[in-house]
Amino acid sequence: MNNLGNFALISAMKQIMVPGSKSVSCRALVLAALSSKPMVLRNILDCDDTRVLQDGLASFGVKFKKEGNDIRVVPPAELTASGQTIPVGNAGTPARFLSALSVLISGEFTIEGSSRMAERPMEELFSVLKLMSVEVSHQEGFLPATFSSSQKKEKSVEMSSIVSSQFLSALLLVGAKLAPFTIHLTKPLPSTSYVQMTIDLLNEWGITVENNAFQTFTLTGSLRSPEIFSIPPDYSAMTYPIAYSLLNKKYALDSDRGCVQLENIPSKTYQGDEQFLAIAEQFGAQIIRSNTEIEIQPPETLQGLGEVDFSDMLDTVPSAAILASVAKGETTFTNIGNLRYKESDRIEAIVENLKSLGVQVESGKDWIKISPHPQPLSQRERVVIQTHYDHRIAMAFGVLGKTRDLDLQIDNKECVSKSWPNFWLELADWGGEMRSVSAVIVSNQDKYLIVKKPRKNHAWQFPQGGVEIGETLLETAERELREECGKTLQVKFVAEKVGEYAYFFPTDFKRHEEEIVGAKVSFFQAEFISGDIVLEEEELEDYKWVTKEELKDYFEGEYLEKIQSFL
Repeated sequence: MNNLGNFALISAMKQIMVPGSKSVSCRALVLAALSSKPMVLRNILDCDDTRVLQDGLASFGVKFKKEGNDIRVVPPAELTASGQTIPVGNAGTPARFLSALSVLISGEFTIEGSSRMAERPMEELFSVLKLMSVEVSHQEGFLPATFSSSQKKEKSVEMSSIVSSQFLSALLLVGAKLAPFTIHLTKPLPSTSYVQMTIDLLNEWGITVENNAFQTFTLTGSLRSPEIFSIPPDYSAMTYPIAYSLLNKKYALDSDRGCVQLENIPSKTYQGDEQFLAIAEQFGAQIIRSNTEIEIQPPETLQGLGEVDFSDMLDTVPSAAILASVAKGETTFTNIGNLRYKESDRIEAIVENLKSLGVQVESGKDWIKISPHPQPLSQRERVVIQTHYDHRIAMAFGVLGKTRDLDLQIDNKECVSKSWPNFWLELADWGGEMRSVSAVIVSNQDKYLIVKKPRKNHAWQFPQGGVEIGETLLETAERELREECGKTLQVKFVAEKVGEYAYFFPTDFKRHEEEIVGAKVSFFQAEFISGDIVLEEEELEDYKWVTKEELKDYFEGEYLEKIQSFL
């Protein structure tokens, strides 16, 4: 194996940055849109759901400006609609939040979704909106639906929230603009964690919510946005690297190499799925917290959970299910009936796919019982995992296949774009299959240095090169700039990297034979001070200083968009 592969194996611990929370991102976008002044959302998740929600809010007059990895939100004086149709695809959260905003919007609009979205019940929300003087035209409680609001604003409303707690969260967000405002539930709330998240975020925006046993909610105060709000990492997404660590049998004889360190974890996450850390401990993992990091140390043998209530962490069930499939002892997931109304019927999807791998699984209306395979999980022939276009099914079984050396074909792999677009690149990186590269963006006033190297088909790029054993990413960037451009070039580096770009090599690229399938490029910025760039036949055949606008003549696609967002 080449040096990079050896580096992956001798590293004691894999450090992983998890993307921002989808649930917090969506709630923060709505609250920012309802605020009275512009604000910045930091570390917001860039995925299908947040893009759909931003497009919907933009059609109502909200403006969004990308600033690096941040987004500046500029709300209008009034949200308005002019008969537009908003496509939400398979995005359930935007569908519910945008529907609820009809209470506050002047004008008429229509929401339509995918065929699966048109099967997900919305009647409870529609019924409450009608009580709040919204005219809703729909087909038997499903999308597509058309909304038109009157000027009358109710100050109190009753509802049930059995199918989805998002109905309640949507009304709580709208209630922030109507405060004082009261919501009373006529039936018990099946899951409280996401509602509590909504309440916590309302508090950040200046709204006090008096919560009477999750039955009556009274909102008071005035909506006041913070100047900057940072989105915490997504704990639902965090379950996949945790599961990877616990399942990775390559490291079974050396648990240190199976350790995962999750970085940039704030003390306040707003997310009920944080309980998955306790679930990992029940499986046998050791969890070590320090400052803003969480270290996951896997056990030699996973232990079954017995019977566990997962009602407050439903999105973690697929990850827990793949762990249970190889654990010692049975696991029964209870009170998970609402999984049947997600992007897929997740109960059936989990059962179907585990059975295809020979795992004994039983299920009922709101439970799954998993009895691990008596032999190590394996199969002789390729198995197709049916995702039903569900991102959580795809990611969970992707982790299972990678860690257990299973020949799995993940159907509709692209569905992960709903919550973690770069997931397959990240999964390859966890396994040491991605080459680590550092690149330098050197600026000279309003121009940037690009170079042409004799290898890589003489393509233009920034000065860059692979990380060697013992080097930090920044040290690699400094070395490569010196080696490629000459020792007389003097620059001032910005110590923190400004972003990353990852990509897979073409399948016929020679590195596939070395078990390296792609590259993960870390970008650093530097300011030109003085000196000359030296052309050397082996290192550099040409260079140019180009403006940001001129970069499009040399780069394209997602790479170009990424680079321009760094500048």
